Amino acid sequence: MKKLVFLLLAFNLILACGYRFSLQELQKEQTGIKRLGINTIYIYPFVNKTHRRGIENLLQNALVYEFSTGEGPKLVKKEKAEAFLQGEILNYQETSIAYTHQEYALSGKISLAIKVVLTDKNGQILWENPYLFDQESFTFGQTPSQTEDNKKQAVRRILQRMAERIYEVLRVQH
Repeated sequence: MKKLVFLLLAFNLILACGYRFSLQELQKEQTGIKRLGINTIYIYPFVNKTHRRGIENLLQNALVYEFSTGEGPKLVKKEKAEAFLQGEILNYQETSIAYTHQEYALSGKISLAIKVVLTDKNGQILWENPYLFDQESFTFGQTPSQTEDNKKQAVRRILQRMAERIYEVLRVQH
């Protein structure tokens, strides 16, 4: 028993020794596109290549929200930007995934794919994701308008997650 206690204490002592990052050091470290000297960004409206109208505006709003509330690059007018985020909504698809005994749809799934590109002032690509994909399920309502509202909520959730992922990749990884 004494040997086990001694080994555990020795192991803890070994682990306790060593260099540790403090929170302040981590906060001072530049990450993401700030590491490239980019502190300002402009977000172009995304091109919608699907039949679903208005989702480009919802994506733009979600991206603006992420960049305006986070600690990443600051949103500015196009003339003052050091980098430009742009892209296309490539694919929007609705499918039914659950049915009643009478073969009426109970729930469905919405799938979205977008292309995202970050460029500098000279048009050089700094980061690109040619196919960012996400999906969300929704329920069919009692009326067509309830179903449409449920679809809109599913689309908003997808676009919000996409905006969060884009923001995090640019803020942390590149």
